[in-house]
Formats: sequence, C-alpha cells, structure tokens
Amino acid sequence: MIQSIKELIVVLFISICVFKLTQPVARRYCLESDFKRRCKVWLVLTIAVFIAPNFWVFAFVATPVLIKLGREDSNPAAAFLFLLFLLPEVSVRIPMIGLSFLIGLDFHLLLTFFLLVPAARRLWKDKSGLAVPRLGATDVLLLAYCLLTSFLFVLPEIGRGILMEKTFTDCLRRVFSSLFGLFVPYFVISRTSTKRAAVDDMIASFTIKCTLLAAVAIFEGARHWLLYGEVQSRWGGASGGYLARGGDIRAMASTGHPLLLGYLLALAFGFWLYLQQGVQSRASRIIITGLFLFGLMASYSRGPWLAAVFIYFAFAALGPRGLTKIFKSVAVMSLLGLAVALSPLGKKVASVIPYFGGTVDIGNIEYRDKLFARSWEIIMDQPWFGDQQAFLKMESLRQGEGIIDLINGYIIILLNNGFVGLSLFLGFVLIASFRAYKVSVGARGSDPELSKLGACLVACILGCLLLTWGAGLNELMYCVLVGLMVAYVDAGRRLPFRKNSYPAATPGIK
Repeated sequence: MIQSIKELIVVLFISICVFKLTQPVARRYCLESDFKRRCKVWLVLTIAVFIAPNFWVFAFVATPVLIKLGREDSNPAAAFLFLLFLLPEVSVRIPMIGLSFLIGLDFHLLLTFFLLVPAARRLWKDKSGLAVPRLGATDVLLLAYCLLTSFLFVLPEIGRGILMEKTFTDCLRRVFSSLFGLFVPYFVISRTSTKRAAVDDMIASFTIKCTLLAAVAIFEGARHWLLYGEVQSRWGGASGGYLARGGDIRAMASTGHPLLLGYLLALAFGFWLYLQQGVQSRASRIIITGLFLFGLMASYSRGPWLAAVFIYFAFAALGPRGLTKIFKSVAVMSLLGLAVALSPLGKKVASVIPYFGGTVDIGNIEYRDKLFARSWEIIMDQPWFGDQQAFLKMESLRQGEGIIDLINGYIIILLNNGFVGLSLFLGFVLIASFRAYKVSVGARGSDPELSKLGACLVACILGCLLLTWGAGLNELMYCVLVGLMVAYVDAGRRLPFRKNSYPAATPGIK
C-alpha cells in the first residue's frame, strides 16, 4: 500500500500540472464547467484506482461519480474520451446462476453504461430533427461486422494446442460486448451534435487526456518506474510487468502496454496538429508538442513513430495549400530529425529502426515476416470467412513465452472472418473517410478551419490504417475516429461555409 500511495502522489502531481498546462486548449475548445468537472472526476477515479483493493470496490466508487457526470456534462461523448484508458485493462466476470458467468466487466463498459447509454437514449428520442437516429451505410456496416465477429472468430487457446470450444452463450456475450463496447460509442460520438464545436470538444478532450499520458510516460522512461505497474496484479488481472528495448524501460502509463500507449499518442499528435492552431499561448503549444514527441520516444514503439510522421505529412498534404505545406513539413521534419540525431537520443532511436541499420529486437521483425507468410497460407485455404482453427496450424511459430504473437491487424481480421469481414471493416472506415475528405475539400476556399478539421480526421484515420499493419487492431479507436468523421460530415453539411463561422464552446446535446 505504501508503494501505491507513492505512485498515486506522483500521478496526481503530474495530472494537476498537465491540467494547468492545457487550460488554454480547454478554454478554446471546451466549456469551462465541463473541463473542470472532467478533471475532478479524473482525479477522484485515479485516487480510487490506487487505493481500492479490487475492481469491485473501484466500480462501487466510480458508478455514482459517472452517473452524476453523465447527467451534468453537456457533451458526454467528450467526457467518455477524456476518461478512456484511465487505468490498465482489468476485466472481472459478473456471476450468473446457471452460467459460468454473465459478461466480463471492465472500465470501458462502465463508461459506456453510465455516460453513453443515457446519451444514446436521449439522442434516439430527440424529436427536434437535429440528431438523426436513422441508420446509414457506416452504421449498417459496423453492425454487420459486429455480428459477424461475434459468431466467427479464431478460437482462443485455453492450453498449449488446446482451443476453447465455441458455445452459443459465448457468441451472445460477444454480441453484447460488440454492441456496447463498439457500436454505442460510435453511435453517440457520430450523433452528439450538429455543431462543429462538439467535434472540437471531443478531439480536444482526447488530446488533453493523451497529453497527461505522455507526461506520465516521460516520467516512467526517465525514472525507470512504471507508475501503474501493480494495479493489474493487485486486482487479480494479468501482471503489468516491465518491458525493455535496447536496455531502456518502455513506458506504458495507464494503458497497460507500450504499443497501445504509442498508438494513442500518435493519434493525439494528429489531433494536436489541428488544435494548436487555435491556441494563443505559445508556451502551451511548444510544451505540449514536446510532451507528445518525448512521450512517443518513451514508449519505444516503432510503429507509432512511423504513424506519427505519416500523420504529420498527411495533414499537411490534405489541408489547404497542401503542396506548400508539404515542403515546409519536410523542412521541419528534417530539422527535427537532425536535432534528434545530434542529441543523446540519436543512437537510441537509430538502434531500434532496422531499416536504418538498427539491430535492437531485429528478431521481432524476422518473426513477424514468418508469421505473415504462414498466416497468408492459412487465409488462402479459407479466404471467405477465415479459419477459426488457425492456432492449431501455427504451432511451429510458438514463441519462447508460449504464445503465437499475432499483431498484424489485417491478418487478424482475415484469420477470424476472411475477406468478407475485411470488406465490412474497410467499407466502414473508407466510406466515412471519403465523405469527410469531400467536405474538407469543399470548404477549402470558404472555411479553411473546417477544411483543416477534416484534413486532421482523415490524416488520423490513414495513420490508424498504417498502425493496424504493425501495431495491432484497435477496433474502439476506429469506431471513435469514424464516429468523429460522421459527426464532422453532418456538421459540415448543415453549417454554411463561412470563415470564422463556428461557436467558441460546445452547446451540448441536452
């Protein structure tokens, strides 16, 4: 307990400093009352994370806090994004008479139940015509993908070479988890408001939260001390052990894994490229940018590094005066690369990039190449709906830890659901991306700010598609990004394309 108190004090100190630092961002894009309330909830729930002896005690404290927040916050979807990944993933089983368990409950589902479900209910009953409850193409594709993945999936291993037997009850649990874990967040985010300020509020809330994660990551990397390392093991989950690369500890913050941390920071960096243009405080812009860059380095995750660079160039290319900005971006990135190369970090960064002569963890690259080749053979044998017995055919690729480390998100979808599943997934993403890009292009001459917002969202989804190749499949973040693009398209169609036409704060959905 003494160790937990020490970690709590550090996390609270970092949190308060970051909330102070990001006040200029919050003042520009969020209602002041909402931002203060969200910060207080973050601090209260963080205290509960480090003090509660188990997840049930934490849930007992969190439930009334989240119910109150859902009733008072003008934009529950933004509050959801602000609190997401507040603690490492821990899931507990809700017991049920006659069944082994009812569902697995985690903090993500708690947020959905008490923040988003009431908001979804209000949106569905809205008779004003502002929120449109009817289902569109992206809604249907996501629902179809959720149903397909609920009944067709690679059977997990319950022992070496022994697969779990699929039952109808298990499939129903997966339907429940998909609908509440993926579709409800997407639905609420996509219908939250017809005003662009609501989209700004959501991406600003996510960015502020990720600024905090970046600050925690920098501390963990500098001090070689994982602040959330004991939470999972203390609550009976998987042990949050230390991971190293090149002799340095890889930061995780409250995400539970350095790859996920880098994933989130890369996307938040993309949001920040748009948000910083409306922040007047030069000090805040410089410090927050530095936090994202050093936070990404602290995660030591190569895929997110590449994605952040890709998003940076994509945002420049997709926005107004794209060609001119590409040249400026190349110049800025060259100077930044030179500065890193000449700094003490230069050798560390170069050592983990295999295509630039790096040799650290080069075995991971070779293993993934072999895994891809074998997976593709299995996919070609069952191309349409995948092969649910895939793990039994990959025994030769089992690592020393006793696992088959699948990380390519596209291969995961193809093994689970074949090209039918991949088509549903890519259709869901690409239709929304194309529509957002059209609105962004149409607004270039009359409303540059609206155009830049669209360019930011499209650049981030393209970066996410790149990350899926080497950093895994994060279905929730895809639902968040597509939901934001659907909301952006709806706002862009409703608002006249006038320069400086959007309000300063989120009017909310109540």
